[in-house]
Order: sequence, then structure tokens, then C-alpha cells
Amino acid sequence: MPFTDRELVQAVRGLMGFNEDHETSPIFSSFNDDADMRPLLSEFTRGLVASIETLCEANARQDYETLEQVARSLKGAGSGYGFTPISEQAARVLLALNDAAADIETIKHAANKLLVVLNRVKLR
Repeated sequence: MPFTDRELVQAVRGLMGFNEDHETSPIFSSFNDDADMRPLLSEFTRGLVASIETLCEANARQDYETLEQVARSLKGAGSGYGFTPISEQAARVLLALNDAAADIETIKHAANKLLVVLNRVKLR
């Protein structure tokens, strides 16, 4: 049976060990007031569910190639759709992946923080 968006968010938070004390304020697009962008923003945010699932799976498997592909895509798309925090955290994932001194936990932590950011994205 498929998950609802809320159930998926709760499952991801539980798996990552996050509690309600972590940052939970919604992230809105800087283009939210642009009527022409609304359909595009809606489509983008619906697509984040697949990105979240892929990131979770790749992070659990230590599949760094997939992590890099998704982070690179989100880095560009996040700013393109007015979600700067997505781009910023995706860039941190890419830095961790490309840092020869980064260990597995550093990479996982950066990816988990990206998941938290993605789960905060909302439309008005």
C-alpha cells in the first residue's frame, strides 16, 4: 500500500532519528506570488516525493553515485523554482561527496539534512 505524503515524512524523520525539536518551519518558494509559476511549483513539489524516496534509499545503501545525481539535480532545480534552501543543502551534499577527507557519517548527515529541507517545502 502506498504511503501518504505525511506518512512518508514521518517515516523518514523516524528513520533519521529526528524529533520535533528540529527545524520544522515551512519553506516557501520566492516565486509563490507569481501566478504563472504556480503550476510549475505544484509539479515540482509533487516530484519531491520521488526525490525523497531516492535519497533515502541511496543514503541507506551508500550509493554515492545516485546521491550525487539527485543532489546535483536538486541544487539546480531548487534555485530555479525559488527554493534556495534546497540548493544550499544540496550543494553541501555535493561538497561532502567530493571531499576526500569526508567519512560515511559526514555524507549521511549532509544527505539527511537535505531530506529534512525537502520535507519542509510547502506551497501557499
